[in-house]
Amino acid sequence: MRIFFLLSFSCILLSCTDHEEEGNRLYEQQNYADALFHFEEAVALEPRSSRLYYNIGRCKEELKQYEPAIEAYSKSLSFDDLLLSAYLGRGRCNFKLEAYDRALVDFKNVLRLNNKNEQALYLTGMAFMRDSSLLQASRIFDKLIEINPDHVKCRFNRGVNYALQGVTQQALSDFTYLIRNKQELKHSYYNRGIVYYNMQLYESAIHDFSWAVKNGLKNERILTMRATCYTEVNMPELACEDYSALASINPSLAKQYQEKYCQEWL
Repeated sequence: MRIFFLLSFSCILLSCTDHEEEGNRLYEQQNYADALFHFEEAVALEPRSSRLYYNIGRCKEELKQYEPAIEAYSKSLSFDDLLLSAYLGRGRCNFKLEAYDRALVDFKNVLRLNNKNEQALYLTGMAFMRDSSLLQASRIFDKLIEINPDHVKCRFNRGVNYALQGVTQQALSDFTYLIRNKQELKHSYYNRGIVYYNMQLYESAIHDFSWAVKNGLKNERILTMRATCYTEVNMPELACEDYSALASINPSLAKQYQEKYCQEWL
């Protein structure tokens, strides 16, 4: 009887291990739905496994099932409250659900375990920024840039955050750094152009907007802002070319501008 029990127990363990290994293999292949099936089969055999619940959370997060992913990450943490990756995963899901207060609690727990975790720092800054806590976002972004000066997303969003606060020189510094290092080029030119525009440095703004447009960033705002810059530097014909280009995006707005500014060029 004891031998039968041991054999049965070893079969259960083997089955759980097989499911987990298959889940990991499928996850690496980005086959998240099938990976989830195997992790759920495994956790049914090992129901107190923090690791397996974490893997279930990862799959559900990739499948954009954020609320169920949060439940899985929380279950994982109920068995191991020091599992940094589960706090991070739950924080990401809360962030994606725009539950920024809950996300910040999770990222705080990550930073309690590792105060230099770059993903937690970046998403903390983004959560503060999305919640309009711009000064707090700046402090977090500054800390991350001290750790990793080449963190492109952090530097870009720090530039946007500074621009929103009217801290123009720091914003220009971040966008110029990215341009010099050939990172996020069209968006960096676009945002630096906005800063120049707000500073009434219209020729510099035209240069940056034109570079962004040339490289595929063409929208209503960039065309109308560049047209305004052309008007300010006494180049009305080029302004009207932008209003004409605007017609493919917003015909009624383009018509208003053309009727107001471009009669002699129509």
